[in-house]
Formats: sequence, C-alpha cells, structure tokens
Amino acid sequence: MKHSKLSRNKDHRLHMLSNLASSAIIYERITTTSAKAKETQRYIEKLLSRVKSMDKVNAIRYAQSSLSVPEASAKLIEVLIDRYKNIQSGYTRIIKLGHRRGDNAETAILEFTIKTEKSSTKTVDAKSLKKSKKSELDDANTAGVEEEDKITEIEDNLKDPEDTETIEATKVVNKETRSNIRRTNK
Repeated sequence: MKHSKLSRNKDHRLHMLSNLASSAIIYERITTTSAKAKETQRYIEKLLSRVKSMDKVNAIRYAQSSLSVPEASAKLIEVLIDRYKNIQSGYTRIIKLGHRRGDNAETAILEFTIKTEKSSTKTVDAKSLKKSKKSELDDANTAGVEEEDKITEIEDNLKDPEDTETIEATKVVNKETRSNIRRTNK
C-alpha cells in the first residue's frame, strides 16, 4: 500500500513532535528552533490537559501511545500530573535565544514553568549555605565546650598527680578532635 506524500509528511511530523515532547518531559528543558518549540508546546499542552482529565488506566494508555519513550510517559503520569493538578494551562514556556550561527534559524528553549524539587535543591543561595555551615560549626563548638566541662569536672574530682597527667593527655586529644571537626565542616 503506497502512502501519499502528504500522509508521509504528517507521519514524520507527528513522530518528530512525539520525540521532542518526550525529550522535553524527561529533561524538562530542550533547545530547538522556534517553530519546533511552538509546535511541541502545543503538543505538550494538549497532551497534559487531556491526560489530567482521564482516569489512571486510560491516561497511561494515551500517554504511551502519544510519546515515543516509555520513561517520558511514566514521568508524565507520576510527576507532571501531580505537579500541575491545580493549573489549567501554561505548563510550558518558550524563551527565545536568537539566531543559530550555521543556518541563521531562530532558536529557543522550551521548558516547564514549575520545576521539580530536585532542581530547586541544586540552586542553593549563599546565605542559606552560610547559615547551615555556621549552625554545624556551632554544634561542633558546643560539643567541644561540653567535653571541656567534663574534663574540668574530672580534674576537680581527682587529686593524684598521676591522674592529672592522663587528664592533660585527654585535653590534647580533645583539642585535636575539635580542630578536626572544624576542618571537616569548612
């Protein structure tokens, strides 16, 4: 059975959109030409809206038939539906980059508007990082102070000169461990 030229072009177009949509869902961001980004955005928006309105079994079947990669359909069902359950549309956005050097095609980034929790934990600002390190240092310092208090209490209880030598040795060991703790926390 021969396909007409128009039918083949439509099949290739849908296959391309399926591949681009799968990549966009898996990586949550793709760089492509502006025309492809616009078409892929329409494809993803319709797909996600339709899958959200279906029951679980039919949503899985529809996602698997619409996307070329099984991991993409799994992520769509397990992650994206829950992330966008309160949003009606606007799941993706297009950011224009300019023209490509070789063929002067206009390029763009297609990305999802709400990022996953993994992505947001990677971008930690400097203030929160300093606060967490400071709290770790404070914890290490309070542990060192508690050890010193225990040592002074032991010193007060002991009167033998031989025991004071062991106390001095434990002081040196405790100071070394405190300095090691401080070095590892920096």
